[in-house]
Amino acid sequence: MKFVEDLSRNISRGISNSGYNAKGLAAQLAKAAESKAFTSPRFEGSGRPSPIFLTSSILITLSYAVDFLDSRNAWTAGQRNAVIAWGNRLDKNQNKQKSPSRDSVAAFAAARMAWGTATDQSSVFKNGLRSFKRTGRLLTREGYFERNPRDNNEVVGLMVLAAAAARGFGQEVAALSFKGTTLHDAVAAHSENTIRIGPKEITEGDTGHTGRYLKPNGYASHLAWIPVYLSQYPRTPASASVRRLEKTMRRYSRNAYNGTSLGGYTGCLWK
Repeated sequence: MKFVEDLSRNISRGISNSGYNAKGLAAQLAKAAESKAFTSPRFEGSGRPSPIFLTSSILITLSYAVDFLDSRNAWTAGQRNAVIAWGNRLDKNQNKQKSPSRDSVAAFAAARMAWGTATDQSSVFKNGLRSFKRTGRLLTREGYFERNPRDNNEVVGLMVLAAAAARGFGQEVAALSFKGTTLHDAVAAHSENTIRIGPKEITEGDTGHTGRYLKPNGYASHLAWIPVYLSQYPRTPASASVRRLEKTMRRYSRNAYNGTSLGGYTGCLWK
């Protein structure tokens, strides 16, 4: 999605360049907030990207933006409040999805925990934490959220992002145990399973799309969660599996890490 990719690219540039025009980016976001961009989700039928899932992705990227602009003191009077009000409306739109899929619930967790952390809204964060725990209760003893490995990959990535965001809020949720299984266990199990699968094409359970997810970039089927995990948990037992997975993936692609579902260029945003 162009908005996510463009905003993420701008934040990445700003992080690496002290002379970046952060005030200009703040003005652009304030203008988008004023126009209520993306606040009227449109459902386009079977096989199309879920507008609510995309809303979660936008909110994740907006969280990065608020955090970056705060660090640069880039806001002028009223801009930050306008952007937060806009983001809160996007957050409420996530409630419009009836009977959300497992990956959607994980996306709610990631978006709300990231947005709550970036804007210091404990109620938003707690709503996300409820979705995190709801998803965690789906874990099997083997460490899978979904039996379909491509579907499981989407959930793993979003849960990793949620856990990383929670650390910014002072909470360590990756080690929460769900009947003896943690997110770290899930990451290790999924990494080893993906290494075994390799570049094989897998059909997605809900949309029917077929393709490989052993790649660093994509809309939802990608491994752009790898730098998020390794930036936060570089020395866990699971990190060894994640590094083996990364090495395997790099045999097939040297593209930059860029996952729309995780807010864009994770390789730059999570270092």
